[in-house]
Amino acid sequence: MGNKKNFSACLFELYTEELLSQERHRRMAFFKGRETFSLDSKNRIFIPKKMLIQISPEAEGILVITLGFDRCIYAYPKDEWQYYEELFRQKDQFNGKDRFFLRSLLMWAEEVKLDAQGRITLPKDLKKESGITEKVDILGQADHIEFWDPIVFDKYRSSRDESYEEIAASVMGKQRQTEKMKNYYG
Repeated sequence: MGNKKNFSACLFELYTEELLSQERHRRMAFFKGRETFSLDSKNRIFIPKKMLIQISPEAEGILVITLGFDRCIYAYPKDEWQYYEELFRQKDQFNGKDRFFLRSLLMWAEEVKLDAQGRITLPKDLKKESGITEKVDILGQADHIEFWDPIVFDKYRSSRDESYEEIAASVMGKQRQTEKMKNYYG
C-alpha cells in the first residue's frame, strides 16, 4: 500500500510540475517595440511602460543585464534568465568553446533592480563596450530587452546585404517548413 501512495505522490508531483511549466510559458514575457530615452547623470534609464508591464512578479523587479551581440546590452527579467542559467549549467566545462562562451557572457552579467520610477542603472563598463553615451534605443526582443546607442543601431541595420523582406523569408520560411514537417510526420 505504501508503494501506491509513493507512486501516486510521484504522479501528482509530475502533474503539478507540468502545470507549473505550462503556466510559466503562458506568462512568459514578450517584449516588443522601440523607444528612445536619455540617460540621466547617474546612468539611469527608464524602461518603457509597455515593456515594464511585461515583467512578471516572479522577476521581483530584477533584470539581469549583460553584454549582448552586435554591441548592445541585453536585459532579461530574473525569472527568464533562470531558464538560461539551466542551459548554461549543461555546457561542457571541458570544451574550450563552451568555456569561452560562458566566460564572455557571464563576465558582464549582473543583477540590477528597478527603482520606484521604473529605471535601471547601466554599468559604466557595459556602456563603454556598447558605445552608449547619452541617448539609448530600447528594443523589445521577445524574451529580453536590448539597449543600443542609436548610431551603432542604425549602422547595424544598414550593414545588412539582404533586405528585411529577404531575411524574413529566409528565417520564417525555414521555421514554417520545420513546423509543417513536424505536423506531417508527428
